[in-house]
Amino acid sequence: SNVVMIGLAIQVALSRQARVMEANQRTREFLGNLVVSNAELIKRHTEEIGDIYKSPVIAIEKVTQAHAALVDAIETARRVRAEGVNMARQNIQRLNALSSQVNGEMLALAGADQFHDSDTFRSTGR
Repeated sequence: SNVVMIGLAIQVALSRQARVMEANQRTREFLGNLVVSNAELIKRHTEEIGDIYKSPVIAIEKVTQAHAALVDAIETARRVRAEGVNMARQNIQRLNALSSQVNGEMLALAGADQFHDSDTFRSTGR
């Protein structure tokens, strides 16, 4: 009966040892898979970060488009200013001409009044 008990104890011990070894194997396999999975995730995230660095926040095409619009705006402002200066010069010339015409009319009117006054003076005898 001792031999049977010892035989059973050895059998139980070997069975437990097999389960421990199997659990140990599964744990190593799980940890190995976890390390590989983490490494693959790190690699993927690193590639995604690289893609972000390759495409800046504002794409260069948009910056180029904005630059062209600003240059056009500056050119338009210069053109409008030049047109305004030219128009102002033309208006000054027209105002000077109108002013000269009015001055001529005033001088003619003043001269006619003097002539008229001298005729009136002669006819009344004064």
